Parts: sequence; C-alpha cells; structure tokens
Amino acid sequence: MSEARTARGYWIFCLALLPFAIFASFSRPWGQTADIWETAAAIRAATQNVFHPSNPLLPLAGYTSPRFIPYTLFWGAFSRLSGLGLWAVVGLAAVANYALFVTGLARWVSLQFKEPRLPLIVLITMLFVWGTGYSYANAYQLGFFLSSLAYVGAFTYGICFHALAYLRKFMDEREWSSLIAYTLLSVLAFVTHPITAAFLFVAAGAMLLSENRWKRTILMQLVPLIALCAALLWPYFDYWTVLTKGSSDNWFPAALFSGWAAALGPALVGIPLAAYFGFFRRHRLAVWGTAFCVGIYCVSGAVKFQMGSRFVLYGAIFLHLCIALFLFENLPHWWKNVSLRQPRSLWKLAIIILLFLPALRFRGGEAFHLGKDIAHEAFGTPRDETTAERFSFLTTFLGDTNIVLAEDDTGWPVPAITGAKLVCQQKGDPIIQDEVVRRRTEAMSFFRDQQSIEQRRALLARYHVTHIVLDMSHRQLWDGVLFQQITQFAHEETVQHNLVLYRVNPI
Repeated sequence: MSEARTARGYWIFCLALLPFAIFASFSRPWGQTADIWETAAAIRAATQNVFHPSNPLLPLAGYTSPRFIPYTLFWGAFSRLSGLGLWAVVGLAAVANYALFVTGLARWVSLQFKEPRLPLIVLITMLFVWGTGYSYANAYQLGFFLSSLAYVGAFTYGICFHALAYLRKFMDEREWSSLIAYTLLSVLAFVTHPITAAFLFVAAGAMLLSENRWKRTILMQLVPLIALCAALLWPYFDYWTVLTKGSSDNWFPAALFSGWAAALGPALVGIPLAAYFGFFRRHRLAVWGTAFCVGIYCVSGAVKFQMGSRFVLYGAIFLHLCIALFLFENLPHWWKNVSLRQPRSLWKLAIIILLFLPALRFRGGEAFHLGKDIAHEAFGTPRDETTAERFSFLTTFLGDTNIVLAEDDTGWPVPAITGAKLVCQQKGDPIIQDEVVRRRTEAMSFFRDQQSIEQRRALLARYHVTHIVLDMSHRQLWDGVLFQQITQFAHEETVQHNLVLYRVNPI
C-alpha cells in the first residue's frame, strides 16, 4: 500500500494542532524541575565545542555527561553553524520532533493495518483517552505532549515509529533497503535514548511474533545487539556504566509504579479489548504488545527495577491502539444504528462517552492553561509566571565563568538560562553518582544544617563558588542563622521573583 494514502483528515488534524505545538515549543512552559533544562544546557555546551563538550552542569574539568547524545550534539552543531540562539534552536527542535512524531505514527499505523483512515483515530485516542496522565518523559496526553516536544523522548518516539514503518515494509516486501533503514534508525534511537528504544524493540518483537515467523523473529534480534554495540562504541561517555547503573533511585527516582489507575483512566479499557482481540485471534500486534508491556511493568515493579516503570507508558500506546481499532471497526456502524428509541443500542454510545468524558475534565484543564498562555501573549492578560521568566533576570549577572551554589531544585534551570555551572545538580548521573550525591549532600547541608561561618566558607572555597542563589519560598527549611552569616562572606546583588542573588566576596 502506498505510504501517501494516509487519510486527509489526519493531516488536517495535525496541521490544526501545529500552531499550538509551535506556541508551546517557543513559550518555554516547562516547570522548574523539568528535564529540558539539562537537555538545553547540554545543547549550549555542544554549541561551544561539539567534539569535546564539557559537563553542562558541574564545573568538572574534562568530565563529560550522558546528555551528550546524537540529539543534543546535532542541535548544538546546528546552533553553532546557524548562529541562532539557544532557545530558538530548542523551539525548532521541538517543532521538528512534532513532525517526526506525527509522520512516523501515520506511516507505521497505516502500513501495519493497511488502513489509511486509522491513524487519525489512533492519534486522537492517544492524545485524549487518559485520566490524569503523567508528567514524565514518554507520556503523551495532550497538554504534556505539547509542552514536552523538545524532550529527547519525543524525538526518539518519532524515530521509533519510522523504524517500525520500515520494519513493516521489509516484512511485506522483502526490501533490503527497508531492513537497512530499520537497523540504522534503531541504532540512532538506542544511542539517543535507550529507555524509549525499549519500546521500539518490544513493538518490533510483537510485530514479528504476530506472524509466527519464528526463524525471522530470532534473526531480527541481531538489530538490538547491533544497537548495543554502537552504544558501547559511543565516544562521548561510558555507555556501559549508564546502561548498567542507570536504574538506581538516585538516577531515576520515578513514581510510575503507583497511581497508574488514575493516570491511565479510560485507557484501561484497552486491556479487556486486548483480551477480546486475543480471543478471536485478531490484531495480534496489539495483543502481543499489550502483554509484553504489562508483563515487563509488573515484573519490574516486583524487583524494583526503575527503568521498567516506563513500560506503563509504552503499554499505554498499545492500549490506545486497541481502543482505536475497536472504535474504528465499530463506530461507523454504531453511529448509523444508535437510536434513543432503542434502549439496547444506547450502551454503544455509552462506551464512547465513558472513553472521552474524562477528556472534558483533564484535557479541558490542559487546554484552559494553554489558552491562558496564548491570551497573555496576545492581549497581556494575567497568567502564572513561567520558570524561564522567573530566572531570566540572572542572565544580566551570570555567565559561563560563574559557579553557583543553590539548592538542587532551585538551581536546575540556571546553566541552561545563563551558562553558569552549579555546585550540585538535582538529578543523578550513573557515571559519577558518588560525586553527585556528595555534592548534593554538602550543598543542602550548607542551607539547612547548623554550620559555622568557617564551615560555610570552606564549602564556597572548595567549589570556587562565585554566586549564591536563594529561593525565599524555601526559607522555612533553612538554618536560622544562615542570613546572619551570609553577609560575612557575600553581598546581595539583586532580588527578583522571590529569588535573591548573592555575589561571594573575594577571599
């Protein structure tokens, strides 16, 4: 089937959503603890030196970072060659990720199910049929999808969908070029974001098993091995350490093993539908994919394997696929036959209402907040201040040569916004996990524990601190004498938005 036959309605819907994706991508709506701040800092570092970028967060000479992946390196090189500023580049990356996501999803679904009209139902189901949803990378309910397009997870999702489309072409047409494309995209996905690439390999396994071609299924497992070898040869950091130690609570303390019922909400309807399709031996890809993801998620929860918690999000893709297939096959018939005079037929309409009713509450709230942001930009109406706006004043006082001491969550956006380094970072790093934990412990002790002036001065000297940033909303957590002592070794430089910037006095 020609790839160009994806139904026109899908592209109309994607084009209608595009202006909102563009606005969200350039308005920087991210929260203070969002991963995008570290990703943007890595792009900034790659802009300065794409071949030997320095750690984007900590002032560690010669130390690299697991954030230096093809995604951040490409956009860093693009920024350097184009001369565009960091936030223009991040916005462009987000829009590119949107294009990758929607084109990849359309290709995979239409080729897999040989139905060009199905991708529209799949995409609408994926964006709307949720409960509260998740705020972790790889979640894709409407509001978070729009605000997380610049995340590396969104990019890798798009690569995965295109890879699966090429795998489907190879399975159908035996074209070696499609197999090569699938392999190369799989390698790119894995080296970029192994967590998301896990979805790709599970989905590929489900596709292969659905046709009972065991020999080909076994042979195709060479592709994940090739991807692993490529990662181990990656020159920017030790991928083996990241892969083997990257599931500790310090590196990835996700809360995805709880609250899944409220988060998924009506998407859970996909589980009985998967059982229904399995019983009638239909849509075996969706059945296998659901079974794999549910199984991996449950086993990971039992053994406390943190990375496995992401499979609740990959499982959601297959649950939404089951729901979309069921709606696509039954909705036209139901719509013609539902009548208020026939009570027996009303249950069909009730299923649709129960699937999409939560969207009126949760997705409606997300749309309301987006609308407030748009109205603020267009008409100057009030809205909540963004993290970018709150921290932007620091660019006047901080630059690449500065080192900032702040609480871990307070300082997280500083390197991306100003270029300054931090004493401690918020999230872990399996390559130097002991160093990260030690720095975080010492920094938090500076603010919250009883210490002498000499102890606080010693920490400032140890890390060559030039500035201290205080978030006054945390004041109740600090040592009571901190403000009395801080004037002994620093002076207030500026105050804005509950943030106080101190410059450390020369020793």
